[in-house]
Amino acid sequence: MNPRIPVGKILFIAAGLSAAVGFAQNAAKPASEDVYVLGEFRVNTAKDDSFIATESTSGTRVAADIINLPFAVSVLTEDFVKEFQLFDLDQQAPFISGMAAGDPAAGGGGGTRLRGFSVPYFRNGFARTQAPDSNSIARTEVIKGPQSAIYGRVSPGGVINFISKKPGTRLASGLSYVTGSYDHQRIAGDITGPIIPGKLFYRVDATYYDFNRPTDFWYNRTTNISGSLTYKLSPDTLFTLEHEYTNRIMQGGQSFTRWTRVSGPQTITEGSVFYMPDQVLGKRLAQFNVNGAHNVVKRSSDSSYFTLEHRIKPDLNLRANFAYSTRAFLKDGTSTPATWATNPTAARQTVLNTLTGVWVDTSRGIWTGDRAGAYQTIDYVEKGFQIDVTKKWNTRIGQRTLLTFDAFFQNNDQGTWALNGAPLNAALNALGLTTTAQLNAWKNPDPFNPGVSGYYPNPQFDPKTWTVARVFNERFYYGSLLNHTIELMDGRLFWTGSARQDWGKFTVGTADGKKAKFTYSTGLNYRVLARQLVAYGNIATGFNPSPQFDANTGELLGNQGSSGVELGLKGVLFNDRFSYTVALFNVEQDNQVTDNPANPGGLDLSLPRSIPGAATRSRGMSFDVGGKVTENLTLLANIAWTDVRIVKHATTPSLIGTRPLGGQNAPARSYSLAARYNFRQGLLAGVRLGLTYQFAAEYLRIGPSATATAITVPFFNAEVSEWSAVVGYAFKKWQNGTRLDLSLNVNNLLDEKQMTTAAYYPEGRTVRLTAGLRF
Repeated sequence: MNPRIPVGKILFIAAGLSAAVGFAQNAAKPASEDVYVLGEFRVNTAKDDSFIATESTSGTRVAADIINLPFAVSVLTEDFVKEFQLFDLDQQAPFISGMAAGDPAAGGGGGTRLRGFSVPYFRNGFARTQAPDSNSIARTEVIKGPQSAIYGRVSPGGVINFISKKPGTRLASGLSYVTGSYDHQRIAGDITGPIIPGKLFYRVDATYYDFNRPTDFWYNRTTNISGSLTYKLSPDTLFTLEHEYTNRIMQGGQSFTRWTRVSGPQTITEGSVFYMPDQVLGKRLAQFNVNGAHNVVKRSSDSSYFTLEHRIKPDLNLRANFAYSTRAFLKDGTSTPATWATNPTAARQTVLNTLTGVWVDTSRGIWTGDRAGAYQTIDYVEKGFQIDVTKKWNTRIGQRTLLTFDAFFQNNDQGTWALNGAPLNAALNALGLTTTAQLNAWKNPDPFNPGVSGYYPNPQFDPKTWTVARVFNERFYYGSLLNHTIELMDGRLFWTGSARQDWGKFTVGTADGKKAKFTYSTGLNYRVLARQLVAYGNIATGFNPSPQFDANTGELLGNQGSSGVELGLKGVLFNDRFSYTVALFNVEQDNQVTDNPANPGGLDLSLPRSIPGAATRSRGMSFDVGGKVTENLTLLANIAWTDVRIVKHATTPSLIGTRPLGGQNAPARSYSLAARYNFRQGLLAGVRLGLTYQFAAEYLRIGPSATATAITVPFFNAEVSEWSAVVGYAFKKWQNGTRLDLSLNVNNLLDEKQMTTAAYYPEGRTVRLTAGLRF
């Protein structure tokens, strides 16, 4: 596949930006400034290219100095993301301490974990099923720990809150184009400014990108458009309307391919084919996409937000937020064979014999299972509102109170269809595949001839003949939060406390249930040495609903709870240009569902089949630094140690003390570095040099197992050790104020190749050239 940016999309974005240029040439050119009315709800964004943020709205729902928050906070700015081409959340994850990346090749923003736990996404405080596109985001704020008292539903590791871009008071616009390895192309444009000076302001951001990967047939084509309007009704009242649209079309399918060998009575399942002794065969299998070129995954979403901010009195403020989102997921393709048999069993050898003369090479093995038809749809609706009232108290001791009421509704309707057996054969017969060899060739695509087997047509989806499994989930939450902060000892001691009550109603399939949960958090910040050295600590609780109903009793299970403690030091140096945080944490998640050991297999219908019988603990340490070391040198770095262990397991007590597997495991050690040096004077004025490094230790993904007839060896996600660099040059402004910026990004400088987290073939070294204009 060699997808290209459609000419129509280029003309659409370019036409919009050309209008911006026309306006800009007749207007003043200072940098755009956000529209501020109520400082309680908006943070200041650094304009000094330091990568540093000193304020956050995600920690307490109102603007607060990060140094006064009693927990660790990480912020990635738009400047940082663009400079190092980290457009996907899983590319940003290594630069957030304690965060383990999912796989950007999957294209869904899933799999990211924080302190060993899956992490939920929020956009401006509203939960999202999928992370928003970075094109619409001004900054990414990560609040660590089980701070459910703020958001109601969180992971024990924390939450990610994406802050959207807002309109500016002054006209500004830009256009950029990226091209590079694997046909990578990205065009993006933005414009903001006043419609009615002093009253009505707007912003539009648009991007379209497409690129390939070395995995056969893989591509990603994404359109993202976001816009916002802000109306300043009076000095005390502000309305903001936002909308974000995303449409992503991918051939993203890939199997997690391992390899097997038969030894006597046992079939031994080994590791990834990428690392098998026969490297020629292994790399061909790792690169081969068994789903074929016609597999299509589509994700589309529309999200609208409305915000009212009003200053009732100088010390009393109101904010009301409303959100409505829809999302559709569609997968039209095939299922994937599980593993590759280097010396097949007798049954698979019989299948392989029919492929002689059809496959290019039948001497090197066959898939251990057949491919089948697969089709899936998931439709989401997410909507909610939040009302925040904040009060500053006119007392000798500085105090602020936040009272919140919020509600959130979410449902998804999922249908999963499969086609196999006689109906599959009939559908393939209709495509002209009638002989046994032809049927087996479709069910077992030839990795040695992808130009043929990769383009076999897929059976036409027909809900009448495909078997289906449908799942309907609905969740409705509402709750209230009371947050209070007090400044003591002439501003040296800050106390923050939150208490929250939530109620939830759940529908899973045809079963309904209700749950209520009280959570709290409290913490202290003590300025040992002004702002340079601050000691902090907190105790917090949380809950992360994962509702399911016991198959025997109908009891509602899966509403996991968590509790934790965090101690640390933080501070800002060099006139607030540089910050650091050292954190020690211990958090535990309980109420995890396991099989009931008193009712094996759930055979006794009078007893529960499942119970809340497991718990997981995560503890560790992180160290973050960031900001301007000198006027020219900017640095962002972190180190994290994370130890995740099962501390309770009613079904299999032998698991206690071991690391969880799959998505709940995380590398024990990780660290990263990003540095940029700007030349501001002399012959090299305008040049900037950037360098990044990321490391994540090897960690267990699939544990070992053994029976009399089968052995599975443990499978590890490989160690990551990767350097990348950027060289850029900002030309001097032209007479009309326009400025051209060029940059060259080289990712994975040393061409290190390890299979990705989701077992996609590694990219190796990539090169991208970016040209940007600011008007």
